[in-house]
Amino acid sequence: MLFQLLVNELRNGQMKITDLDVVIMDECHHTDQSHPYAVIMEVYYTVLKTDSRARLPQIIGLTASIGVGSFDANPEEHYIHICANLNCGLINHVKENRRELEKHVPPLKRDQIIAVQPRNKDAPFYKVTASMMTEILKMEEMKGKVVCAGFGTQPFENWAVQVRF
Repeated sequence: MLFQLLVNELRNGQMKITDLDVVIMDECHHTDQSHPYAVIMEVYYTVLKTDSRARLPQIIGLTASIGVGSFDANPEEHYIHICANLNCGLINHVKENRRELEKHVPPLKRDQIIAVQPRNKDAPFYKVTASMMTEILKMEEMKGKVVCAGFGTQPFENWAVQVRF
């Protein structure tokens, strides 16, 4: 939601993309469709095209799951699309300091999926989050919209951002 606030500030003129020095986008593979990252990059490209002397921020995109998106048949095409969206010419991975990284993230000994217990619906965090999501659904622009994701999930948040903004 923080990036959605940034998008709102950029759209209403309270902030300019040139006010930023660095933008770090975690899960940068979301720079497509109407995700806030895509909107930020649209503002970035608009300034890039209209003012060649503008001081634009450095964009750093991070992801652990670049996936293939809608380019199932051609992953290379997906990577090119991500690079174009982020105005980058390089996709990189950890090459140096691997031993340091492995101290904090040991390599898997085997792949396994472990079921976890569902969230406790009596926990304060769950109650606050559920309350916030209920408020989102009460917003005028959400009325009559079909919820396309499970209430309280990350897909729900993505859906709400796309519908709301």
